[in-house]
Amino acid sequence: MTRACLLLLAGLFAPQLTSFLFVSDHHGLLLVSGIVLLLSRLLRPVGIILLGAGLFGQAVSSVIDSRIDAAWTGDSIVVTVLVTDFASRRDSTTTFIGKTSDDARLPERLRISWFEAPVAVHPGDTWHLEVRLKRPRAASNPGTFDYEGWLARERIGATGYVVAGPRNHLVASAGGSALLRFRVRFVERLGRAVADPDAAAVLAALVVGARHLITPAQWERFARSGTTHLMAISGLHIGLAAAGGYWVGRMLGLIVPASFNVHRTAIGLAVVIAGLYAAVSGLAVPSQRASAMLLAGAVAVLRYQRPDPARIATMAVLLMVGSDPLVTMSPGFRLSFGAVAILLWFARSQGNQRGLVARTRQLATIQVLLLFGLLPVVGPQFGRITLGAPLTNLVAVPLFSLLTVPCALAGLLLQGPLEPV
Repeated sequence: MTRACLLLLAGLFAPQLTSFLFVSDHHGLLLVSGIVLLLSRLLRPVGIILLGAGLFGQAVSSVIDSRIDAAWTGDSIVVTVLVTDFASRRDSTTTFIGKTSDDARLPERLRISWFEAPVAVHPGDTWHLEVRLKRPRAASNPGTFDYEGWLARERIGATGYVVAGPRNHLVASAGGSALLRFRVRFVERLGRAVADPDAAAVLAALVVGARHLITPAQWERFARSGTTHLMAISGLHIGLAAAGGYWVGRMLGLIVPASFNVHRTAIGLAVVIAGLYAAVSGLAVPSQRASAMLLAGAVAVLRYQRPDPARIATMAVLLMVGSDPLVTMSPGFRLSFGAVAILLWFARSQGNQRGLVARTRQLATIQVLLLFGLLPVVGPQFGRITLGAPLTNLVAVPLFSLLTVPCALAGLLLQGPLEPV
C-alpha cells in the first residue's frame, strides 16, 4: 500500500511541476488511461501515476470553472456575503473571506478587501456590499509566496475590494455555524482575560487556529527562531485532545456499570473528541493529517490489529488526497507528512531508549534531522533557513507540549457553562 501511495503522490505532484496547460479532455483521458492500466499487473504503477495526475487535473479544472465570469468583473456590483472566518487587518485595510448564497453571477467564495472599513468585520456577519471583483490572478516568482496557488487551494473564485458608499451596510450578525460562533467567543474571551495582546494572539492561534491577531513582527520573530510551526494546530494538539477523550471514557467506565467494553468505548470517544477539536481549530492541513492518522490507528485497534505507523500514515495520505487532491499544493501537507516520515524512520532505527540523557539526546537528534530533512521544502517555500532552530526547539517543544498547550486546551474547555465567574 505504501508503494501505491507514493506512486499516487507522484501523479498528483507531477502536474504541479510543469507549465503545460491541461484541459478537461486531458484530465478525462488521464483518468480513463489510469483505470485501464490498473487492470494490468505489469503497468499498474504507471496507471496509478496517471490516476493521480487525472484526479489533480480535475480538481484544478473545477476550481477554474467556478471562477467569476468576465462579464461581472471590473464594474461595481452589489452582493450579499457571509463572513466565514476571522478578518485580518493590516494598517487601514481589512481583508476577509465571504460566502455568497443564491447568486448565479458569483462564485461561492470571495476574498474581499475593505479600505478604512467604518466598523470592525466579525466572523458570522452578513454584509450587503458594493464591490468590484476580478478573477484570481497573481505573479509567479520562485522563492515567493504562491498567492494564486493559495487562492486555488481555498477555492476562492474572485477577489476584489469594497467601494465606499451608502450601499454598504450590515444585514445580520452572529451568524454562521455553531463551531464558528464557539471560536469567536473564545477569541473574545481571550481578549478580555489576557492583557498582553501578543500573548492573546499566540493563544488564539494555539487553541482555535485563529492567527489573524499575530502581527508581522511576531511572525518575523518566529521565523528567525525556527518556531513558526508551533503556531499551527498539529499532531500535538490533536493527540492531547484524544488523550483527554480517552481519559474521560475510562473515567465513565468507573462511574457507570461496566455493561460495555470500556477500552473500546474510550477509544471511540477519543476519536470523536479529537475530531471535534480539529473542526473547532479550523481544520488546517496538519490537524487533518493528525486526525486522519488517529482515525486509521483507532480502526486498527478496534479491529484487534497491531497498528503499523507506516500503514497508518499511508491511510491518512489516501484519506486526505482522496477527499481533496488540491491539499497536495499546501506546504503544510509536505511539511507535515515529511516530518512524520522522518520521525518514523528515526523511531525504527533507534528504538525506545530509557533514561533522561538518552531521551534528551534523541530529542536533539530529531530536531537536527527535521531541520535538514525538511530543508528541500522549507528553503524554497520560505526563503530562509534557521540553523539555530534545533537548539531553540529543544527547549520550546517540551515547554509547549507539557505546559502551554495542555493549559490552553483546558482553557478552551472552561467555556460556556464551565466558564469561571
